[in-house]
Amino acid sequence: MMTPELFILFFGLLGAYVTATVWQRTAEERRIRRLARAEQEARVRGGGRGDAHGQPLRGAAE
Repeated sequence: MMTPELFILFFGLLGAYVTATVWQRTAEERRIRRLARAEQEARVRGGGRGDAHGQPLRGAAE
């Protein structure tokens, strides 16, 4: 039989593990979405020309 202290400890640790796992997964998903959005904006803004910051490539004809 579980004592109340062990019960609280077990479910407290389980809750901490689940919370940490969900936060990590959410952070990874946010990072992936942010990178995808930045790539899409660079494509739209740059029109396929220039570097990732919208600047013309070095040596490109002006």
